[in-house]
Amino acid sequence: MGKVEPHTLIKYCGNYTQILHDSGKYVNPSYLRNLPFQERRTLQLVQVTNFIVEQGKNSTGNTDWRSTIQTVNGLKLTGVKITDPVFVKKLDTGYQPKKDCLVTVSLGMPWAPKDWEGEEPCWKLIAGVIELIDYQPLSVEDLIAETDVEMKRVGWTEEEGRNYLDWTFYKRSRRQLTLDELKQFLNDLKSLPTSRK
Repeated sequence: MGKVEPHTLIKYCGNYTQILHDSGKYVNPSYLRNLPFQERRTLQLVQVTNFIVEQGKNSTGNTDWRSTIQTVNGLKLTGVKITDPVFVKKLDTGYQPKKDCLVTVSLGMPWAPKDWEGEEPCWKLIAGVIELIDYQPLSVEDLIAETDVEMKRVGWTEEEGRNYLDWTFYKRSRRQLTLDELKQFLNDLKSLPTSRK
């Protein structure tokens, strides 16, 4: 089995306007059932720029770990239980995680505490944490992959990207840019607001 560098996974982060359908901590199964099948998501890889953990107690009095995350798109999710067993073990030893990471958010099976009224919800969980330790994209491929993610985030088509390159650098392709020009293009994209399309 091979290994990959964590930053190579960034391109697989979805460009969604919400983390698993809404901004809340859970999704009702009835909501999912009413969505067209191709729009149902129960797992989402998210690039996080602010990952905060807090230790707490669950409903049975046992210690658990929860997180508040803020994504590169500015989305926020608070008090989400961390279920990644390897990461929880590290936290139990006093480990302080990095703020920049990739997080897999999943929906758990329907469950409700004793005093819950209404439908048993599917709670959002942090099923996996991949830290982006001192990540700086260095290669042309890394930078192009990051610009792909940012172009999707801001809602640009390939043609809009080409027009920007032509206007700014007098070049029609990212492969024609120098490393510094690619970094500038990436920074320019990051400065733009997220598309609401």
